[in-house]
Amino acid sequence: MAMTGTNLFTLLTSSEMIGTPEDVGDLISILSSHQTKVLNLVGVNSFTATQPIHTYQEIQDRPTRTTVYSACTATAGTVVFTDDIYSIGEIVTIGAETMSLDAVFASNAYTVTRSVGAVAASTHAAGVPAKSAGAPRVQGKAGGTTSDRIVQQAQVTNYTQIFSKDIVVSNTANVLDRYGRPGTEVTEATRQQFVNIMKEIEEALFWGVAQAAATTATAGKFAGAYERIANISGNTANSGAAISIDQLEDDVEAIADWGGAPNMIVCGLYEKRVLDAMGQPHIQHVVDPMDPTVMSFGRSVDRMFIGGAMMDVIVRPEEDSNLWVLSRENLRLGPLQGRSLSATPLAPDGDRQKSLLVTELTCEVPVPRSHRVRTGVATT
Repeated sequence: MAMTGTNLFTLLTSSEMIGTPEDVGDLISILSSHQTKVLNLVGVNSFTATQPIHTYQEIQDRPTRTTVYSACTATAGTVVFTDDIYSIGEIVTIGAETMSLDAVFASNAYTVTRSVGAVAASTHAAGVPAKSAGAPRVQGKAGGTTSDRIVQQAQVTNYTQIFSKDIVVSNTANVLDRYGRPGTEVTEATRQQFVNIMKEIEEALFWGVAQAAATTATAGKFAGAYERIANISGNTANSGAAISIDQLEDDVEAIADWGGAPNMIVCGLYEKRVLDAMGQPHIQHVVDPMDPTVMSFGRSVDRMFIGGAMMDVIVRPEEDSNLWVLSRENLRLGPLQGRSLSATPLAPDGDRQKSLLVTELTCEVPVPRSHRVRTGVATT
């Protein structure tokens, strides 16, 4: 049975249900939709881990963009690229000209057929961007001398982490008329603790959980998104500067080059004002009640349109000096088998009613290059 706010509170005060956990993961959108918006969109049940040390595959589409390594004239029959990412038969665009890669000439170099489109061949300087235009991205496929060379996927591990909150309310507090809510202090305490546990989980999703003492049963580190993506080229410190449209366009293009689909920006309050100042058509205020994100939050949402990407803007005050560009389908939380977020009424302790919220989760970032983070952005 799907839980609601009302029957959860009934459960937690029922003597017949003592010691019986009830899955409450679907209550995020009811009880914590505004305080933990990212978690509301990502969810906590994207997959199920079978072991406390969870193993999964990091996968990548190959990149489609590199640069010209050395200048070529309008009549040159070979082109040298900076990176070994293309395959024979691909159509590559340099500037306005398109060309086909006919054969491998040398390392990162191909014999080409020039001007296969409507634009005539021209001279291209070193450093000019080159982008695959004709071949689809193939997961696990690299360029080079053999077009079917396979790149091995990376197998990575992450630990599960226990998150729990006690709910303890005296019978006196529960029967007094406090702030106009007589007999509902268990309800209010449960709501507050539900929000608190969601905030802890959302923080872990971004930044992980520090390694516990080696003597405990959970000595491994729960790695969040930052640990998986921080060392990727392009995730740089902004040195106190505000984010710019050009930087956002670079981030969106880099993510798309690796097969990502950026659809969410997470930032602090000041950077949100910076984004607002970019104005239309870059940012729009969405109020359509049928919009999925508006429906999820129960209120309007601001949305950025940059470089062909449409991204919901989520203000997270804890990210005051950071700005994330995320592909939320590649940011995943899942419980250990049998350890989904649950609420369990406990036996009364003297004159107190007690219950427990608990879950054990881990995080997957299956495509690290589908995200970008800029640290050290302006805060004032």
